[in-house]
Amino acid sequence: MKKSILSLLAVAMLILSLGSCKQGPAVLTEAEFAQRVDQLTALEIDSLNVVLDEECERRLPVMAAAVRDSILAAQEGEK
Repeated sequence: MKKSILSLLAVAMLILSLGSCKQGPAVLTEAEFAQRVDQLTALEIDSLNVVLDEECERRLPVMAAAVRDSILAAQEGEK
């Protein structure tokens, strides 16, 4: 009795799993696809802006010091 119940359950699970495999993924319309692309692009731009701001904050003092030093060196050379 126990084996027959387990066998019936196994067959039922197999049938349900095969039935669910026939369902394909939902197809996006062109407008939904464009909207999704825009959302992902906006997220990527936001994350890149954070990285670029950090890079700018890191490099700007070094670049400003180099320009200052070259101006001072040019002034010293004129004297």
